[in-house]
Amino acid sequence: MLQVTINGQSRRCEPGQTVLALLRGTADQVPALCDDPRLAPIGGCRLCIVEIKGQSRPVATCTTLVADGMEILTHTTEIEHLRRTQVRLLARDYPK
Repeated sequence: MLQVTINGQSRRCEPGQTVLALLRGTADQVPALCDDPRLAPIGGCRLCIVEIKGQSRPVATCTTLVADGMEILTHTTEIEHLRRTQVRLLARDYPK
């Protein structure tokens, strides 16, 4: 079992799972448009991004495997701003 911290709360999880899969079982879920169990994760929509302490940039949870000691922040001001920007970019090219 791995030990991770999500928004200051300690959790245990199985090795080999993605951060997105881990978050699905918590109150700290994140949006994900491109996640489909029939497809390989690609991180294309970029809505599932989170901050991980020690990483220089936000990461896509659907393509990031959980690591022991990982500290995950799901809803910071910066992350929420980046998600809103991404939705605007996706909607801009959506057919009217």
